[in-house]
Amino acid sequence: MKLSFLDSLWKPSFYQKTSGTFSFGNGLVRLVLVNVFIGCVIASLMYISTGRQIPSYSATFVAEAVAGYPSDLVLHLKDGVLTKNIPGVLRLYPLESLYKDGGPDLTTKDTPHFMFTIDETQEASLAAFTASDAIMFFGEDGMVSKSNNDIRVQSYKNLDGINDVSFSKDTLTYFASFITKYVQYVPGILFVFVVLSYSLFAPMMGVLSSLFFGLIVMLLSASLLGRKRTYTESYLLSLYALPTVLLVKLVVTYIPFVSSATAMIPFFTTILVVIFLWQMFRTNQKVSVTTTHDTL
Repeated sequence: MKLSFLDSLWKPSFYQKTSGTFSFGNGLVRLVLVNVFIGCVIASLMYISTGRQIPSYSATFVAEAVAGYPSDLVLHLKDGVLTKNIPGVLRLYPLESLYKDGGPDLTTKDTPHFMFTIDETQEASLAAFTASDAIMFFGEDGMVSKSNNDIRVQSYKNLDGINDVSFSKDTLTYFASFITKYVQYVPGILFVFVVLSYSLFAPMMGVLSSLFFGLIVMLLSASLLGRKRTYTESYLLSLYALPTVLLVKLVVTYIPFVSSATAMIPFFTTILVVIFLWQMFRTNQKVSVTTTHDTL
């Protein structure tokens, strides 16, 4: 790649001397390369901050899930009806033990104290869920859960592919060993997924967004770029400007207080594209005039 790629990120001379010879292909290549770089940066920061800790977090969670399940409890779901071999109401996984390092305030009103409550003597209903003191209630014919202040009742008969199944501690242990075996690959998979997302989808969004940026640049081109530009010229200029704008936004994202302030600015990306192109064209290209003299 020629040095002009870096020049297009910050040099006014690149835009003033190259103006009128921009191409969609070169603009797209620049956009893809910058997005690949941004994807690698974001994926690396995610890996350092949380990704590499996923296996250890998962191992701790799985171990607590297995330890908290009664060794003799067997649940059986057949023809949409739940039964268990231990009579009475069972409340599993106290939240105070799951959130040792902080979590929901369990002293407030209507805050549940358990993860699951199982009572096969009651039908799944709002009343049963309210009395369960749990995040999720499993009744005779269905389960009830709460998400975003919406309470949902799900019948077991509507669970596709589940007709006659049993669940015990051995089943949970099997799934736990499977998760522990493969969760080590999750950080790497997330890293690749983030990079590929930025490499494949972000450039497509940039190409489409530039359709709008180009319109704004065209309307302002007389005062912004020194002379009136066609829509095609304005679109290509916006496409070339977008990589620098994306890099600026990446830096801004990780500056405390600044990121939250810029998030409230409408059309922030459009404003940055306009400012960048104005900076690139605000100094008129100097034309040097060479004068020759005859020697007597």
